[in-house]
Amino acid sequence: MDATHSKQVHTAKACFDGIFAAYSARDGLLGPRDILEGPRAMGAALVPGEANPEAIDQNLGTEFAVVRSSFKWHASCRHTHPSVDALLSLMGKNRVSFDDIDSVLVPTYQAAINVLSLSGNGDTVHQSKFSMGFVLAIAAKKGQAMITDFTEADLKDASLRAFQSRVKMEYNAEIDSQFPERWQGTVVVQCKSGKTFTESVTFAKGDPELPLTRCEIEAKTHALAKYGGIKDTNKVDSLIQRAWNLEHEKDVKGFVF
Repeated sequence: MDATHSKQVHTAKACFDGIFAAYSARDGLLGPRDILEGPRAMGAALVPGEANPEAIDQNLGTEFAVVRSSFKWHASCRHTHPSVDALLSLMGKNRVSFDDIDSVLVPTYQAAINVLSLSGNGDTVHQSKFSMGFVLAIAAKKGQAMITDFTEADLKDASLRAFQSRVKMEYNAEIDSQFPERWQGTVVVQCKSGKTFTESVTFAKGDPELPLTRCEIEAKTHALAKYGGIKDTNKVDSLIQRAWNLEHEKDVKGFVF
């Protein structure tokens, strides 16, 4: 699993394509009339069975898909997020510490097992974010799993590696049957004291059903800026405020770090 930049480009490229399409249409660029719903068009290529062309402009101008987007709160594979949330919730409710935990069982859906089995133990920082065991170890020890919480030093931390080895994913048919409509997370924690605790979450923190607060979004922005080497926190605060009031911006030039 290579640490490439393709993931970071996805969102920007989608935005570029949308703007390019709008400007091109405005300027009179012509394309096939049925490029989306035709017999050899995108719908036929991507949708099993018959496509539903009416869905293309259903509620157009009144409902916007962007508001149904998720914000990734944790700096790890999306498949780990519900389990991280469940573990942190369990630890908080039951006053369980990192050192109290003997083992963690993660009942989950098959797609999570497929993806999170590709990186082995996670020999690089990037790969470690695709290891359920290592991600849960980071969250349990640090109380969060932000981008600044995954470091080269952590890869050599014996306590994190020991915790990682005691985490096991297990296929659960009931959870799998509800995916991808629901990315559920369940953890069963066996403590060294002999006590067992179980916690489940239906939606991950940052999903539309459980949105981040403005303060949390700002905290993530600061973490990303710190990771990117930005030391001027005042500038970060200024850009955050500009972003919250983007509709009042007259010129977005310089709207970058």
